[in-house]
Amino acid sequence: MNDGKISKGWGIAGAGTGLFCLAFVFGCGSADTGGAETADTTGAPAPEAVGSVTQAVESPAQCNTDLTTCIQNSKNFFDLLGCSQPYANCLVASAVPPVVTTTVNAIDACRTTEASCADAAKTPGALAQCQVAAVNCTATAFATPVVETVAAAADCVTGAATCVGKATTAAAITTCGETFANCATEAASAVLPPAVTDALDGVNSCTATLTSCVQEASTPAAVTACNGADVTCIGSTLGVTIPNPAAAITCAQTAATCVAAARSVDDLTKCTNALTTCAVQAAPVPVSCDVAFTQCFAANPFNLFQCADTARKCNAGTQ
Repeated sequence: MNDGKISKGWGIAGAGTGLFCLAFVFGCGSADTGGAETADTTGAPAPEAVGSVTQAVESPAQCNTDLTTCIQNSKNFFDLLGCSQPYANCLVASAVPPVVTTTVNAIDACRTTEASCADAAKTPGALAQCQVAAVNCTATAFATPVVETVAAAADCVTGAATCVGKATTAAAITTCGETFANCATEAASAVLPPAVTDALDGVNSCTATLTSCVQEASTPAAVTACNGADVTCIGSTLGVTIPNPAAAITCAQTAATCVAAARSVDDLTKCTNALTTCAVQAAPVPVSCDVAFTQCFAANPFNLFQCADTARKCNAGTQ
């Protein structure tokens, strides 16, 4: 009888302890009273459904979201218990190095400053200055130098913020910085210097005028005149004097193609120099009056007097 009471007492105590564990010690497992029947665990999740530290690293906020989802999807008490360990593992894995937090905070500050600056900007120029400042600020946050900063790279700042928001390691931050630098460089290369823009506009205007001229031309001579005018126009745009426009049509076409591909003042200078050289080479070599006399007399020795008269007029500038 006493043994029965003792056994019964231990059974009740064990059950009480098990209930306490289930209710207050989240994730400690099912109770085993020793005297009671083993609880049915058929509703417990399979091991592969439980997250582990080998899964993709998530941020603490993502860990919390996963926990909430797990709790909401729990169909029974044991499902609920199964949410505990994955959450703990996720928090351990989400511990990020200081450089991640520092970079994220720095870029957030850059974007906040940009937003305030943009709200206060009254002109497009002022807005552009805000954007340039944000790009420089982000470059500093990454400790990544940007050779040329342009307002068009403002979108790169947004991309950088998204990238670091997902980063959990120093290596990931480095990758984000490299991506940002490449983005800023591409944005800068897409912005043409004013001199290149002016030259491109000028060449395009010459081409448009040539098209209209040729469409209205009714004779081959008129078309030739149109081409000559186009050569002169392109030469004038690039500051190059064309000695013989009719002979420099190919030179002008090459120059137009060169200007269209130019992305810097240096590129434009190369186009100008190439046109100058081509135009000089295309022009006929002038013949001196004395050489002309010699050539005339050699061609017809019996025409001495006429050759001499032509040379006299040449030297006098009348022919």
